[in-house]
Amino acid sequence: MVANASLAVDFPDKKRDDTDKTDWFRLEVWGEDAERFADTLKKGQLIDVEGRAKSDSYVSKKTGETVNQWVIKVHTWTPVGTPPAAKPATTAGADAAAWNTNDTGPASDEEVPF
Repeated sequence: MVANASLAVDFPDKKRDDTDKTDWFRLEVWGEDAERFADTLKKGQLIDVEGRAKSDSYVSKKTGETVNQWVIKVHTWTPVGTPPAAKPATTAGADAAAWNTNDTGPASDEEVPF
């Protein structure tokens, strides 16, 4: 079993009036830890992640272009702080898409934010 998620890392961009810049990474959690990962975390929750980073690419079904991305094969993870407040029922589908747990491998193009 594998759990896939997207991780946003914000940092100040000194070149653009101190606005925040966001880098996106795809997370992969494998094995028994995948179910706990998907069941425990909520969209928007802060986490501490350790793992192996690698570059990956795929061809976008929408544009036909090659998309390069960073994938972190998670070894350990820890929730930081408290989970965000529950979302209204109308956003439940978005939460489910963000924490895709499946047996087939990487998330589809529609689930990857970049």
